[in-house]
Amino acid sequence: MKRSIVQLLALLLVCGSAFAQSAQKGGGRVTGKVTDKRTGEILIGVTVMVQGTGTGAVTDVEGRYILNVAPGTYTLLYKLMGYQTKSVADVVVKNGGASIQDVVLDEPKSQDLKEFVVKGSARTESLNALLTYQKNTNTVAQVVSAESIRKSPDRNTGDVLKRVSGASMQEGKYLVVRGLADRYNQATINGALMTSTEPDRKTFAFDILPASIIDNIVINKAATPEMPAEFAGGLVQVNTKDVPDNNFLQFSVGSGFNTRTIGKDFSTYNGGKLDIFGVDDGSRKLSSSFPGTQDLRSSTAAARAELGRQLNDVWGTHTKSSPLNTNFQVSGGFSGKQSANKGFGGIFSVNYNKQNRLIDVNRKYYELDGRTRFDYNDLQYAQSVLFGGIANLTYRSGSNKFSWKNAYSINSNDQTILRNGQDIDGDIRYGVRSQELSFVSNRLFNSQLIGDHFLRKGNYRIRWNLNTALMHQDLPDLRRLKYTSVNNGDFYVNVPLNTGAPRNAGRFYSDLNEKVFGGSVDVAKTFKWGNYQQQVKAGGLFQRKDREFRARALAIIRGNNSDNLIYLAPDKIFAKENYASDKFYLDDLTGPADSYDAYANLGAGFLQFDNQIGEKIRVVWG
Repeated sequence: MKRSIVQLLALLLVCGSAFAQSAQKGGGRVTGKVTDKRTGEILIGVTVMVQGTGTGAVTDVEGRYILNVAPGTYTLLYKLMGYQTKSVADVVVKNGGASIQDVVLDEPKSQDLKEFVVKGSARTESLNALLTYQKNTNTVAQVVSAESIRKSPDRNTGDVLKRVSGASMQEGKYLVVRGLADRYNQATINGALMTSTEPDRKTFAFDILPASIIDNIVINKAATPEMPAEFAGGLVQVNTKDVPDNNFLQFSVGSGFNTRTIGKDFSTYNGGKLDIFGVDDGSRKLSSSFPGTQDLRSSTAAARAELGRQLNDVWGTHTKSSPLNTNFQVSGGFSGKQSANKGFGGIFSVNYNKQNRLIDVNRKYYELDGRTRFDYNDLQYAQSVLFGGIANLTYRSGSNKFSWKNAYSINSNDQTILRNGQDIDGDIRYGVRSQELSFVSNRLFNSQLIGDHFLRKGNYRIRWNLNTALMHQDLPDLRRLKYTSVNNGDFYVNVPLNTGAPRNAGRFYSDLNEKVFGGSVDVAKTFKWGNYQQQVKAGGLFQRKDREFRARALAIIRGNNSDNLIYLAPDKIFAKENYASDKFYLDDLTGPADSYDAYANLGAGFLQFDNQIGEKIRVVWG
């Protein structure tokens, strides 16, 4: 195992060296985006010239441009009919690197002015572009750019969003906007609605996306007609990078600890061999030959005892010293031969994060007259694993751009809960010692095919998105075991004779699969009216979700010859030799409501007008 890891790291270092060498061969590069100062819209067809040379480029369908130049310091000229020409000085280009230069252009104050050159420096112009973009978004929003992300130590999108005013993160990954919980927020990636990463709640885990592949994040706090009506708190639009400015390969390795766990006893149990990767190795699952609910119910007690002997017999827990939290991330990107009109590139990333935590919970319940009904203390020991990867490929050709973007993530939680407390019924006090052993693994795959086109004749911009998402939740063999004592007597397993109680001694299995297919398209036309830029935009969206859920609840029944067994410790009580028709055997309490098939269709359309009325009034309506 160690040898294979060393070989992998060596291979990645070789790849990184190759990336660096390929970047150095091409000299230097200037790249950036040009936008309108008034509206924040991208500008297509802007001529960008390197002063004193014959080198130039024209902005593409995203308003971006690329200039291949020798290392040095240059002055750039930005020209577009109807806009003031802008000159940006002191643009430094280094060998093997890319200088990012975003620019905003403004319309002339006087329509009679033939040409007016606005001068600025490279540093102030990049900052101006960012501030202008946030100022001119057509709703209440906050924008986080790739530039600000690059300057921060944040490793993933969850860390980035912690810095946004009005937003906070739960468990480092679930977003709360303006005090509204995650269920009231919605996430999109590259314009596509994201399904929930948690099958039992409406939320999205933002820590699955590494910060190094983010182009920008827009947190909308108010709605416009073009936005999906799936949120009340905030709409988080995450846009990933298409083609990197430079070939790169980045490694990030980190560690940390929680003062409640480090150096202290940490309770766990013997799980599967692949738990470290967030998936079960099959040792917890019911075998394919295990009989169905009706067949098990109609079997004899002896046959049910034989079935009990076939199941995993791990019920005991043990303690170990809590390990350090660990994480690593590998990100890489390549940029093929770029020109003013064509380019191909991609970005790839793999990230892994393993966290250990202990939650101490006190639970009390009181009757109306103030008497205590129960008093519990729960110690919840959890080990969570996040393992995922991203692969994005993009091709640009003139006024057209095509992207294929893919993401896969595994999010698991291996948990041991130990409860101590009392149930109080008048003068009788029942001591309680119970435990729950569970392992849940969520897997999410998302793939998108995206197109972006600009038609110069008519000044139309067309965007479309075809996407699919596959989600799977696996909860194999959740085990619960409860011991009770009466008035400080000996503890025994609380299962009555000849009957079963899953909450006291039982196992639960569930499997959930969800498939999501969707698509969207929108068309925008920009034109001038009253000497101001106007836009009309129309589009539609469709999404189909299909879900299958299957569950199985097994209880352990106590036979007539089990009086001595009920006092055994958890690691011994359900040993294989203790399953017999007069000791312990299985019962199936699964009901029709424990499984279901469901689907949901979502259709939406919009018509939006973005009108500039005079110097100080802008109306977005539809």
